[in-house]
Amino acid sequence: KIKQEEMENKQLQKLQAQQEWNEHRAEQKQRLDEFYDTKIAELELNEKLQQQQKEMETIQSHEMRQLNQQRVQYREQEYNKKIEMKMEKSLLQQEECKMKEERLQKLRTSVHKQLNQRHIEDVSGVLSETANFKNKQRSNDEGSTVELYPQYGYLDEKLFDDPKFSLLHNLVNKNLHQNTYAKKCIQNLNSATKARKDCNHQKIF
Repeated sequence: KIKQEEMENKQLQKLQAQQEWNEHRAEQKQRLDEFYDTKIAELELNEKLQQQQKEMETIQSHEMRQLNQQRVQYREQEYNKKIEMKMEKSLLQQEECKMKEERLQKLRTSVHKQLNQRHIEDVSGVLSETANFKNKQRSNDEGSTVELYPQYGYLDEKLFDDPKFSLLHNLVNKNLHQNTYAKKCIQNLNSATKARKDCNHQKIF
């Protein structure tokens, strides 16, 4: 009877051990299945995210190409506008120059019609004989007198007829021309000869 109980205890222990092993295996299998499920879910999620990223990049690339095309078209349009504006400006300048030249030509023609060319040549003296030429001709003729060139100046009598010059001459001779009173007298005394506005050389003082 004791042997039978020992055998039953051994069988019971063996069954318990087998049952614990089976439970351990089941637990390990469950953990392994959960691990694989988690990894598969992560891989699927990563694959899905990568696919979404590729789609976004494709969309962005397409939009970027469209944007670049629009930029290129805009630059081409602006460049063409600048070229057209330059051409229009050049044509306008040419037209203005042509109109100015036409107006100038009309003005030249009208002035030329109104001018007396022969009278201008006679007055200007461009074609008249010079004094040097006349003197050479006279020098070749026997008995003729050669005139010297005209002298522009003043005679002594004309100078001393002017009271301002006469006063200044007397003051210089007496070395009084640096005196303050003498300078005021000279400044206040008017010259007898009035100079022309266009000929300053006629003014004695």
